[in-house]
Amino acid sequence: MLNIDKHKQVLSKILIDLVRQKSLVSKLGFKGGTSLFFFYGLDRFSTDLDFDLITDIKDLDISLIDGAVNKSLDILDKRKKRYTLFWLGSYEKGLQKVKVEINLRKFPNEYEVKDFRGYSVLVMKPEFMFAHKLCAVLDRKNLQNRDLYDIWFMFEKNFSINKDIIKLRLGKGLKEYLGDLLKLVDSLSKDYDILSGLGEVLSKSKKDWVKSKLLIELRAQLASRV
Repeated sequence: MLNIDKHKQVLSKILIDLVRQKSLVSKLGFKGGTSLFFFYGLDRFSTDLDFDLITDIKDLDISLIDGAVNKSLDILDKRKKRYTLFWLGSYEKGLQKVKVEINLRKFPNEYEVKDFRGYSVLVMKPEFMFAHKLCAVLDRKNLQNRDLYDIWFMFEKNFSINKDIIKLRLGKGLKEYLGDLLKLVDSLSKDYDILSGLGEVLSKSKKDWVKSKLLIELRAQLASRV
C-alpha cells in the first residue's frame, strides 16, 4: 500500500541525508521521476530515488550511502549490478518499499544546483532528463505507463530534448525515434490498461483524465513532431 504523505517524507529525508554530506553532494546527480516531482512540478507521485554517479566509483565511499539509507529504511536488498548500485528498503510493514539506485553508466549529461529545503542538490538539466525518459520507453524490457505519463508531462511543459543523448543511446535521430514512439502508441489496443502501475500515484481526478485522454494527448504531441 502507498501512503503518499509518509512516502514523500521518507524520500525527502533520504535525499537530505545524502546531499548534506559534502563528500557526496558533488558526486550524485539527481534524476528521474522523483526529481521531476520535487523540482519541476510533476503532478504524479514518484516512489524511488534515482541518481547518476558523476565521479569514478573508486572515489565514492559507498558506506556513506549505506548510512544515509539505513537511517530511514530497513534494508531488504543491496546489490552492485553491472551498471547500478541498488538498495531496496522498507520503512513500515505493509507499505510501499523504497528503491534507491545509482547509475554507473557515463553519458555527457549536465546538472545544475538546486535548493531543496536549504540543501544544495545537483539535478539533471531538463533537456537531458527528457532525452533519457524518451529513450527509456522503448529501452526497457517492459513498457512502463509512468514513462508515458512523464513524457507527456514534459511535452506539455515544453522541455527541450538533448538530441545527442538520443543518438548516443539509440543510434537514431530525434525525429526518427519520435516516429517509433508514435507507432508504439498506435499499436496499443483500445482496452489497453493505461492505469496499470500508474493509477496508484495519481489523484482521483487525474486518474480519470489519464484513462480517457492520456494516450490521445500523447499521440498528438508525438504526431506534431515527426
